Amino acid sequence: MPTASTIIYLRDPPIRRTVTDGEFRYIRNLKPDEIYIEKHLMGVKGDGALNNPYWSTWVFQSGQTAEAEKLVKRPAEELYRTASDPFELTNLAEDGRYSEIKAKLSDELDRWMLRQGDPGAPLDTRAAHAAAKKGEHVY
Repeated sequence: MPTASTIIYLRDPPIRRTVTDGEFRYIRNLKPDEIYIEKHLMGVKGDGALNNPYWSTWVFQSGQTAEAEKLVKRPAEELYRTASDPFELTNLAEDGRYSEIKAKLSDELDRWMLRQGDPGAPLDTRAAHAAAKKGEHVY
């Protein structure tokens, strides 16, 4: 059973929250209907130009192939057994055999967000970030 001291929390830029117990990683995508963008996959140069010719084809194909879909769309919840799947290729969130671990990690993430005063998606808006840079935190 993980304890608070053995659980690591991360906040990723694409409006996600995640928690791990060292064996499993649970991810909650707070805006799963939006396109998931990884800037390092896009190949954005310092001037904002794309230098990865594949990105636009992945976005185009996202509705046509499961492989491309996984690159630009994320489900509301993800669960990976990172101890044996370090590249997070097999999402176990919908597998009933892992419902207990998913619920446990989801509950732990809820508790962490509550302790942090993290309202979820509203925290990651441009307005909230701009206010924070000025020291005028909205949350």
